[in-house]
Amino acid sequence: MARWTPDHVVQARQFQRTSGRRIDWQRPTTFNEKIHWIRRYERSPLLPQLANKVTVRRYVEDRLGPGVLTDLIGTWERPEVIPWTTLPTPCVLKLNWGSGMNLFIRDRTSLDVSAASAQLDAWRQRNFYWHLREWAYKNISPVILGERMLQTADGQIPPDYKLFCFDGIPRLVQVDCDRFTNHTRALYRLPWEFVPVEYIYPVTPNAAQLPPPPNLKTIVDYATTLAAGLPFVRADFYNLQDRVVFGELTWYPDAACGSFSPATYDAEFGRWLSLRRIGERRERRA
Repeated sequence: MARWTPDHVVQARQFQRTSGRRIDWQRPTTFNEKIHWIRRYERSPLLPQLANKVTVRRYVEDRLGPGVLTDLIGTWERPEVIPWTTLPTPCVLKLNWGSGMNLFIRDRTSLDVSAASAQLDAWRQRNFYWHLREWAYKNISPVILGERMLQTADGQIPPDYKLFCFDGIPRLVQVDCDRFTNHTRALYRLPWEFVPVEYIYPVTPNAAQLPPPPNLKTIVDYATTLAAGLPFVRADFYNLQDRVVFGELTWYPDAACGSFSPATYDAEFGRWLSLRRIGERRERRA
């Protein structure tokens, strides 16, 4: 029966559950409210292309060159065709439309192929769209992709730099640390001003004193190039010692269900997000 519930009804319930108030579809004001509006009304064919972790690679390569992409090992439609015995390690196996669906394989000696195959098959048979009703993922055919694992010099997963771009301009950086152990997060206004707000996860200790990454200018330049012409997108990158590596693009940060504390920042970031161009395209379609 849930599948017969219209998307906007599901979204309205999500918004009320996380914000404690009803969403205003006619006059959205906060950041989360506007992202919900984008989820409901934006139907650009570019969205599914950029949400797909395989097809977005061409978009990024055309604009930034191949050097910014992760090393792709292969893509497979089913777990049983993955070359498990020759799989280069360390690597990550993931779904092309999933979030949080990552299988980390550090070496083949401890790999349980049956368990790994079962997990990938379970993810593959889910339609990520039905989880949160994010339209960009609705018609993406599931594909498994393998990538070389990104690691710091001491073998850890590198911090994730997520740039919120408004009308093509990066204005806010979200830095996620220790995502798979003790996840913390910090936000900075560009060029690098700490924002004293908790956004879903605890604030990273000493975040106000942390310096910007050495490659921040490169990260900002890359995000600016990828966001050109888009009313809003979040562009994610990993900062390694010798290079910046592209992560993903998303239209719906945390599915617009992430709370800000204090909530005033939800309103502040919402003022940065203009829906004018999307609204104009919607009117032309009507």
